[in-house]
Amino acid sequence: MGHSIDTRLSRPNLPDKGGITYGEMVIDPDSGSGNAARQIALCVDVSGSMHGEKIDSVRQGIQWVLGLLDDADHLSLVTFNSSADELLSATKMTEDQKDRVRSMVDQMSTGGGTDIQDGIRKARQTLQQLPDDDQTARRILLLTDGQDTGNFERLAEECADMGMSIMSAGIGTDYDEDVVRTLGEKSQGEWRHLEEANDIRDFFGDKVEEASTVVAANPELTLNVTTGTEVQEVYMGMPQVQPVDVDWQDNTAVIKIPDLAEGSAQKLVFKFQAPEREAGQEFLLANATLSTGSGEQNEQFAIDYTDDPDKLRVNNEDVEVAFEGTKLRNEMIEAETQVEQEQVETRIEEMEELHPDHEEVTRLEEDHQTIVEGDDPRAARDDVSRVMDDE
Repeated sequence: MGHSIDTRLSRPNLPDKGGITYGEMVIDPDSGSGNAARQIALCVDVSGSMHGEKIDSVRQGIQWVLGLLDDADHLSLVTFNSSADELLSATKMTEDQKDRVRSMVDQMSTGGGTDIQDGIRKARQTLQQLPDDDQTARRILLLTDGQDTGNFERLAEECADMGMSIMSAGIGTDYDEDVVRTLGEKSQGEWRHLEEANDIRDFFGDKVEEASTVVAANPELTLNVTTGTEVQEVYMGMPQVQPVDVDWQDNTAVIKIPDLAEGSAQKLVFKFQAPEREAGQEFLLANATLSTGSGEQNEQFAIDYTDDPDKLRVNNEDVEVAFEGTKLRNEMIEAETQVEQEQVETRIEEMEELHPDHEEVTRLEEDHQTIVEGDDPRAARDDVSRVMDDE
């Protein structure tokens, strides 16, 4: 049995002049053993602002992680303030080693500034020395309450190229939300907002437990488009909304996607511009190949050119709404000004006119209200970004 891959187009039939059609791909990972090997690097902010309840919760969270790890799992621990320190190199978590980590954690202290970049680099180095394969989940768990400057997009992409996903979390109100989001998105990981210190333990524990459910690490999706076809936009719609950067080489692009985990479907949505063709032709827009360590699976996006008015009226509304809804969710999450949020609101109103009473449009309206009217916009953006499979 392989992973289930389903593809749909909003308009499966187009006139001879071509036009826009939206595509949707849902990847439902195959059931696995649910016991992937885990290589976890904890990368923890210990700057002065982390003193008190935050650092106490960090200690409790690490203690919780130790209870979740098996003898075959590796853990490393890096702390950072004005610079980063490797407290523990990547080590198998035997009971003796767990006792050693407990002693380290008790002695952690706070002070100084915030060098997130140095922390990530040192955490990455601790995992680089370990062997990896498609059944090993490699995670950097970043926690910070501060701000830093630098090219975090490149840093995250470098981690992704090494098979490491960054699960980044910001706590409180003063961290740089754009940095935390960039590190998660660009590494095929995840970003989170933590409202209070008590959330730290759950963040550490949830991410470590989720790593054990990986059934295929470092998957790739190769998109080969037929000459004349243009892929204008791509978004990840599930499990966390984010834009997908596509680097084309001629007519081919390799898209890195998050690790495939048991019970966690992934959805990608596409905007295609189809070329002109004579009516009566079937046309392959794109061939999609999912590559994992166990092999390859192929699916296609294909259309028919026709002058039959009945066929041209066929429109899979759900696919079109899925694309537009995902794009708008991303825009409302990234909007930094009231004007930008008002533009999103206008677009949602236009969708309501085009797709009256559609459940997804109603959810969009509710999500937008949550962001613009909520007491904690960061928490609202976190909540809106994570989309669950209705099925």
